[in-house]
Amino acid sequence: MKRILLGSAAALAAAVLIVAGLIGYALTARPEYEGTIVLEGLERPVEVWYDSLAVPHVWASSLEDLVFAQGFLHARERLWQMELFRRVVEGRLAEILGPELEESDRFLRVLGLWRAAAAEEQALTPRERRLFERYAAGVNAWIRARRGALPPEFLVLRFRPEPWTSRHVAAMIKLMSYDLSAYQASVAATAALRRLGEEKARLLRSSYPAWAPTIIEGPEPPEPPVTAAWLLEAASVAHASNA
Repeated sequence: MKRILLGSAAALAAAVLIVAGLIGYALTARPEYEGTIVLEGLERPVEVWYDSLAVPHVWASSLEDLVFAQGFLHARERLWQMELFRRVVEGRLAEILGPELEESDRFLRVLGLWRAAAAEEQALTPRERRLFERYAAGVNAWIRARRGALPPEFLVLRFRPEPWTSRHVAAMIKLMSYDLSAYQASVAATAALRRLGEEKARLLRSSYPAWAPTIIEGPEPPEPPVTAAWLLEAASVAHASNA
């Protein structure tokens, strides 16, 4: 009986410690929405206001400070997603997620988004490069100055985020371009056209039936009932900027 009681007490104590640790982690990892944060790299103070939906609205004295703040806020809210996307572009997923993703890494390196990002970076004007650098500096500022824990994915996978550069900013643009493109669909459609011929390949394409209803009747869309300025004023964000 004593052995059972001791075992139950140990299990209960372990459960309490785990729950306390999770609560403590959640409290330290929660973003701060009030107060003042002193950062190196800002030319002048930047104000960030959050609305009822926790959407940030940023006031800055210059575009460079605004972009710096944008990088800082993005890192604070989405650092794990940013780290994952960066590793997708670089073809470095297997380093943190295991050898099962080595094939994906090979495909991504052959695809060459990271090389395309390097070419994009070299083609930037001095002004554009400066803004890319300011965004990366904002990301790095959050990594250095954070007051709480890193996102839980870093804890589970047991690694720390690496510093950002202007090339990583260009890489995100390349990844979004790839993600929003019809690259793979175009390759498949071209292969089907060559193999099946135009008539049969056309059967594989989905199209909206001519007899189906449409939202807008007539050749011209109706005039909007209100102006965009009116909508902004009604939403009380006419003078705010979304980070």
